[in-house]
Amino acid sequence: MIIILEKDKITPEVRNKLLKKGLSLIGISDKEIIFRKLKRYF
Repeated sequence: MIIILEKDKITPEVRNKLLKKGLSLIGISDKEIIFRKLKRYF
């Protein structure tokens, strides 16, 4: 699953919380931050 967020609405604190929740940062453009959520099956 890929999540695209507007860069100006995301603070560094929120970004760090998302990274701790298991999202991986895959790209940053001028206006967007792109995260990828990996589904893990146990």
